[in-house]
Amino acid sequence: PYPSRPTDPTLLVCTPFSSLLYRSSALYSFNMFVYEEDVTKGLDYVVKVNNVDVCTKSEFQSIHVLDTVALGRMLVLDGKVQSATIDECCYHESLVHPAMLAHPNPKKVAILGGGEGGTLREVLRHRTVESVVMVDIDGTCVEACRKYMPE
Repeated sequence: PYPSRPTDPTLLVCTPFSSLLYRSSALYSFNMFVYEEDVTKGLDYVVKVNNVDVCTKSEFQSIHVLDTVALGRMLVLDGKVQSATIDECCYHESLVHPAMLAHPNPKKVAILGGGEGGTLREVLRHRTVESVVMVDIDGTCVEACRKYMPE
């Protein structure tokens, strides 16, 4: 339905997991990829990609870690952007600190999900925390984030 998307499957990268990661004809001479996500009707999210660091499918989801031009590394699960290194701190700080500050003395914390590690990082900033257990269903995603998105 989108004429800008290539129809030649040889231009697609990581098929069949991400049919929206492709070499842009305008950027092809620069060896550049483009990631495109359909956010809502009439609105697409388009990012220039330097490199595809991870492109795999686990038992649970497709996993991509993309090294982007403007956003740093970007985690994409099942074709949806989850976080990017340039601004993930805004999300994780907003998620963690209100809950941590609402408790007078948080010592034990459980994190369900959060495979990219940002939630864990922010929880550990609180000096009262003695132990944290993080449970994520997808070890493949956790390892990819550890390797390519350690910050």
